[in-house]
Amino acid sequence: MYNILTYYTQGFWSVLILFIDFALVCYIVILFWSAYTRFSMKKKAASNEPVTEEKLKEVLNDYPTKKDLHKALENYPTKKEMYHGFDELDRKFEERFVQFKSDIFTRFDEVMGELAQHREDRVFSDHDTKVLDEKVTDHENRLKKLETS
Repeated sequence: MYNILTYYTQGFWSVLILFIDFALVCYIVILFWSAYTRFSMKKKAASNEPVTEEKLKEVLNDYPTKKDLHKALENYPTKKEMYHGFDELDRKFEERFVQFKSDIFTRFDEVMGELAQHREDRVFSDHDTKVLDEKVTDHENRLKKLETS
């Protein structure tokens, strides 16, 4: 069932997911940037010495590792988890909206039934009033004739 509400809710969730993705990317960039600035602040004299494994480990010690990144991001939901949650919310919202719409149409049907009944009653009432007016006029005319004779 595709309707305008589904279109707007899809847009909202898409924007929300993009925002969360952007926030995660910013967080990762900040992690790398902080490691880079810590590393670049250490000023060492340039040397022509060969790079050894110990020196490489010492230099790379300030950078976050893959394990560090996974550990930092483990409390955040994955895209799959977020989509599943949003699908569940969307389903619940649609169920509530359909129920709400059904309730409104049920009430509307009741009101329209009452309105139709009032219209019918008014038609009959107007007819009865017209018949009574004719009878009263006829009786008045007959009384005038009797009074004048």
